[in-house]
Amino acid sequence: MTALGHDHDRFEVIDDGRTVWRIERSFVTSNWTCIWGKGCLGILDRPAPELNQGCCSVGAHLDGDEEAATIGGLAATLDPERFQFHEVAATGGVYSDETRTYMAGRLAYHLDKSFNDHVKAFHNLEYIPSFERIDTYLVNADVGMRAAMTARLALEAKAQLAYNSQPSDGRDKKDLRYILGVGWTF
Repeated sequence: MTALGHDHDRFEVIDDGRTVWRIERSFVTSNWTCIWGKGCLGILDRPAPELNQGCCSVGAHLDGDEEAATIGGLAATLDPERFQFHEVAATGGVYSDETRTYMAGRLAYHLDKSFNDHVKAFHNLEYIPSFERIDTYLVNADVGMRAAMTARLALEAKAQLAYNSQPSDGRDKKDLRYILGVGWTF
């Protein structure tokens, strides 16, 4: 790899012979750490970590018209052999908003069962049906156990299911995860 130098003073540019990387120095040297799965409460207007809506779930955001024009211009310079969506971008642009909105309801419950002072079982279920189409709905569920190891430290094991009756192209309807974690109460 060879360093090509600096783009202004913000970026380090590295060329490995196949790919040119433009890395923002302040981000790489910052103390930022993604805390998904380590206490992140999600990005909604209320704490809802069980919905798996972290900041990376909404995709990239542009900071304005100038950046959008820059990205569009750069996309136009890419070699079609190196850009798998070149034809789509050439005819329809490089931007997409595949967000689907619909009026929906929400039915949910949360159950806790304490076996003693240290061990608790839990179950959450959320059903979000569309009011517009009966075949469009989401189901989020988890079930698990939490065992306190100290007053602040706990071990948690759970299974999470996210079901989307109308997933985006290329996505499965079901996403099942098994999670074993250690939690700290502040």
